[in-house]
Amino acid sequence: MMNQEKDAASQRDKLLLVGDDPERRRSLKRMLESCGFEVAEAAPGVEAERKADELALNGVIVDPAAPDMPLAEVERRYILRVLDKEGGHVARAARKLGIPRSSLYQRLKNYGINLARRGGSNGGTPLGEES
Repeated sequence: MMNQEKDAASQRDKLLLVGDDPERRRSLKRMLESCGFEVAEAAPGVEAERKADELALNGVIVDPAAPDMPLAEVERRYILRVLDKEGGHVARAARKLGIPRSSLYQRLKNYGINLARRGGSNGGTPLGEES
């Protein structure tokens, strides 16, 4: 029984909750945990970026009232982080982000990210590797 609880806890989705107001973060954290999520908290900026790098996350929730960084910039940085962790594999990064590959390409285009200059690929393998 104890192992089942441990396995269930290790399989929960891990979220990072980013916001300026600690009381609001605690309240949202309690609500999300009651829904079965494992939740870490961070203030916007350096702390949030550090935790996003350190933790194996399934998602990031940003309080829209957090004035430190526009949501589009948070998304752009998160996409780049996932692409880097996936070695430039667009298909794997899209799966990790939970979006279709075409949506990832559209976001990359919208943010002016050139995969060729970053050493990424247009498909499933990094630049210079054969599949």
